[in-house]
Amino acid sequence: YLAPLVSNGLSKVLLFPILVQEDCAGVLLLGYRHHRAPTEDDISHGRQLADQVSVAISNLREITRRIQADAQAQYLANYDPLTRLPNRQLFHQCLADALALEGEKRRGAVLLVNLDRFQRVNDTFGPRAGDRLLEEVAGRIDGCVRKDRTMMEQVSVARLGSDQFGVLLTHLPANSESARVAQLLLATIGQPFQVGESQVFLTASVGIALLHTDGTDADLLIRNADAALRAAKEQGRNLCQFYSESMNRSLAARMVLEQQLRAALDREEFLLHYQPQV
Repeated sequence: YLAPLVSNGLSKVLLFPILVQEDCAGVLLLGYRHHRAPTEDDISHGRQLADQVSVAISNLREITRRIQADAQAQYLANYDPLTRLPNRQLFHQCLADALALEGEKRRGAVLLVNLDRFQRVNDTFGPRAGDRLLEEVAGRIDGCVRKDRTMMEQVSVARLGSDQFGVLLTHLPANSESARVAQLLLATIGQPFQVGESQVFLTASVGIALLHTDGTDADLLIRNADAALRAAKEQGRNLCQFYSESMNRSLAARMVLEQQLRAALDREEFLLHYQPQV
């Protein structure tokens, strides 16, 4: 480091350490072209300048640390740490933004993808293997829709829960395009997974709700897509189902029946009879 200074005709050099939290972050060099000895003022000014640089570096490090901490907090608030996909909160915001930007004539859809009987994987191979499998499923879903986005301008994939994923499609050429994407997802998830020395086969169910047609706000669309997902599971799993208003009526009737049954149990309105079968 001294060679360039010497080549410029400097005959004397003062070196001041730049200390940041007792660590040497650098060195301040002051060079002289004449042969006189540095004065006390030279040394005092050099130390003062080195101290100022130390304070500046310390402040910069603290600002950088805060920025990194804020970025990490923002990431943890909006992304799933396992799959690194957006979480439910960010997906909800993306859906709300899409509804706000798109006009009535633009088609889009929300797809809720839920793995069928995934708990059996955790029970058989353990939760760590289950997590690795979820990572691979997330990668397949994200890669599948982004590779096939020739007809879609925007795609958002998120992990909404343990084994549930959300897919937001916008600018669809037709509503039927969402069903084609859903079938493609089912086929992709249906390919075998390697867990240790074993091959695991998974299936999934998909519920579809259409933007504007099945809801004009994010909460309603996700709720209706979830109703369609339940209907797909009730019909045998490993298939996709569009939302219809009858699903919510059926769900409402079922909830009323459950409430009535609970109230009847509390009031001891049930009478049990035993009938022998001979």
